[in-house]
Amino acid sequence: MIKEHFGFIEGRLEDKFSFEAILVSVIIALIIPIFYYNNLQKEALIHWGSGLIIFGIILRILGKRDLGKQFSWKVKIVKRHKIVVTGIYKHIRHPLYLGLFLSWFGYTLVMRSLQGIICVIFLLLPALYYRIYVEEKALIKRFGSKYLYYKKRTIGMLPFIY
Repeated sequence: MIKEHFGFIEGRLEDKFSFEAILVSVIIALIIPIFYYNNLQKEALIHWGSGLIIFGIILRILGKRDLGKQFSWKVKIVKRHKIVVTGIYKHIRHPLYLGLFLSWFGYTLVMRSLQGIICVIFLLLPALYYRIYVEEKALIKRFGSKYLYYKKRTIGMLPFIY
């Protein structure tokens, strides 16, 4: 069983670990392709990667816009917290995490770094899934069946996968 890494801090339910896990993964995903640049002669990788970076940034912009003042770098639930079910959140529960993953995956494609791709898949993706686990556990604890109903109607991050 996964140990809970969130608890009540000054009357708020807050995460204590997942942000740091994502930050370390992103830093490693940034550095590895620089040192392990594969000179693959695949121009399509650059085009696909650029497209993924742009799409990921758009998802993050839309997600932050829809969250408004509820956006936070830490997972935390406060009294005024509401479930956002409009905009991009009408279809995807975690567009910010999906956007982050797509952008970094795109970056590794642009850099044509197999080691970077492996890093994003095996470091960043698990860190994002852990963050989602923590966040959804907190939301279920706070909103109960309302959040479970929302969760049932939307995809988490990737269609057919989560």
